[in-house]
Amino acid sequence: METKEYKLTEDESRIWRTWYFGFEYVETALNKALAKHGIDSNELRILTLLIETPDNRLRMSDVAYGANRSPSRLSHTVTRMELRELVVREPCADDRRGSWLVLTQKGEEVLQAALVERSKLVQEYFIDVIGQRDFAAIGRAMGKVLRANMPDYVRKISTPMEGWWPATR
Repeated sequence: METKEYKLTEDESRIWRTWYFGFEYVETALNKALAKHGIDSNELRILTLLIETPDNRLRMSDVAYGANRSPSRLSHTVTRMELRELVVREPCADDRRGSWLVLTQKGEEVLQAALVERSKLVQEYFIDVIGQRDFAAIGRAMGKVLRANMPDYVRKISTPMEGWWPATR
């Protein structure tokens, strides 16, 4: 059996490093902006998952999948969020092993304020710099990456250009 050797060309390596460094730079800036509201980008992702469902709730397993977190790591994050009264866990009536994660009123208020910071940052760091066309191209490219590498996740979501969080069961 032949093993394929993977090696990036100089251009591919440069593009990857540029994308990755840019992502880390923007995520660091986002976390600094979100700190004003007492949350980080991981918690923003969780709160956003919840607000985009009809009743502001998701099964913990769906949150873990949608936030790309292991159940254990998610549980630690959610415990910290519960202490700040941003979310609550509720038992799942049809599955005693499962639980729902529910957005609280305080969590919604924090999220709404944080989304203003996120929108401002996206506008300043992306759209104002690269324009709508390149910004849309990034969305299409990452949509392809998700469809190729996370097909189960993508089945639960629409394309990133159309909104992309799992629906409740």
